Amino acid sequence: MRCVVALVVVSACASGSSPNAPGADGSVTQVDAAPQGDAAPMIDAAPMIDAAPMIDAAPMIDAMVVPDACVPMVTELLVNGNFDAAAITPWTEVRYGVNDPLIVTNAQSIITSQSGTKHAYLGGYAASPSADDAVYANVTIPALTTQLVLTGYYAVSSTDSLVNFYDFGALGFLFPNTPTTAPIVVLDLDNTMELGFTPFTYTFTQNVSGQTLRLQMDSSNDFSEPTHFFFDTLSLRATHGCP
Repeated sequence: MRCVVALVVVSACASGSSPNAPGADGSVTQVDAAPQGDAAPMIDAAPMIDAAPMIDAAPMIDAMVVPDACVPMVTELLVNGNFDAAAITPWTEVRYGVNDPLIVTNAQSIITSQSGTKHAYLGGYAASPSADDAVYANVTIPALTTQLVLTGYYAVSSTDSLVNFYDFGALGFLFPNTPTTAPIVVLDLDNTMELGFTPFTYTFTQNVSGQTLRLQMDSSNDFSEPTHFFFDTLSLRATHGCP
């Protein structure tokens, strides 16, 4: 067993496997360590692959441009529709009694105005064969008018018979540029309709766009028992502007 051990030792010494094995004289000879083999060269990492270039998003397509929708206008066509202006413009009076105004204050009337302090007062006469009054104003209807509405108030007061028709009043539209055109009658009044201020509304059913109309109130009284016709707070509104 010792011999085997010795052989192993000698073999180990001979092979120089011990870098600091003692020599025959006991000295220790420095044996250079086996040179370190160069480490395997670093393998360059695969080059970074540039990310795929960003694909520009499809350009924004401007939304389809839609023209602004037409917004119709609503216009008041009557000037001084409540008769309260200092001047009676644009109204024209056709008086039976030269000294009797037809646009009056409350103090000149037998009724109180529906609004403000003035109103139109026609009739109130007893005359033979008849006494006729009228108040009118011309208005131009805008082009492309799609709706035309007249509103206002009227009243009738009479001492005449409330059964038989003797005195008459009316409100409507004439066509001054085409006088042969039939008038548009809005109110047809008489002495049997005694009442206080009453509202009314009239919406045109015919196309009068672009035409000139005459808004007229009139009265006709016979020789006895006068009837009084009153009008106030008139408005003529046109919706227009869109084809």
